[in-house]
Amino acid sequence: MSLQSSHRTVPVPPSSTAGTLLTGETTISSAETAAPPPPAAVELDLLMGSTASRYPNVLHFLPTDANIIIMAVGAVVVMQDLSNPHEQTLLRGHDSEVCALAVCKNGRFIASGQLGSETQKGQVAAVKVWSVPDKADILTLPGICGKCIGLALSDDGKFLAAAGLNQMLIVWDVSSGGEQIYARRTEQLCSILALHLVSPATDGPVGQRPPRVVRAQQQHQQHQSKYVLCTAQDSLVMKHTIEFDISQMS
Repeated sequence: MSLQSSHRTVPVPPSSTAGTLLTGETTISSAETAAPPPPAAVELDLLMGSTASRYPNVLHFLPTDANIIIMAVGAVVVMQDLSNPHEQTLLRGHDSEVCALAVCKNGRFIASGQLGSETQKGQVAAVKVWSVPDKADILTLPGICGKCIGLALSDDGKFLAAAGLNQMLIVWDVSSGGEQIYARRTEQLCSILALHLVSPATDGPVGQRPPRVVRAQQQHQQHQSKYVLCTAQDSLVMKHTIEFDISQMS
């Protein structure tokens, strides 16, 4: 006994879209044979650890919220909620390890400095200012190279001071968009910086002065601000004063 088989081929009309292949009595959709789509890009959900063991000044409390700590993890600044380990805000923007952090006392700004970039010419060590309410960087400040050794924000967040491995000491006015108001090359590396808002002095108790004098002094205090920046250079502590009168500024 012999077996014979027959088959019929149905032509498939050309189409620019996915068609249907007919073979005998079986219909196979090309959509069923297509390769599965590639997986979605991996998103970082949680960072663990810290680089505080290598850099002494990269762990701070947020002054306005004791449940929030600010720390450096590699090239990322992390705002961590202590009441919920999974509640983090990741501030990205540096291209090298973050090695210095500063937070102003009013809790509005965070400043961060990094090691020298491996991708930018001259080992630029960018200094960034972050808005805490917006959780975003608002300024990237140049001038520090090699490594940011120290950072200091004034209590009110108006001024930011930074020292670098290139022996540059720079002060920026954060409130004016990062205007550089002071820059000099120091004879030695600045290892520690402290920037403080100093209230204007008064001449004796207010109650012992005539009302006109009191009003004049209050007006003077309102317009005049004084900041003191101290830096440690080897065995020396240097004092720098920043003083200005708002009423005289255009």
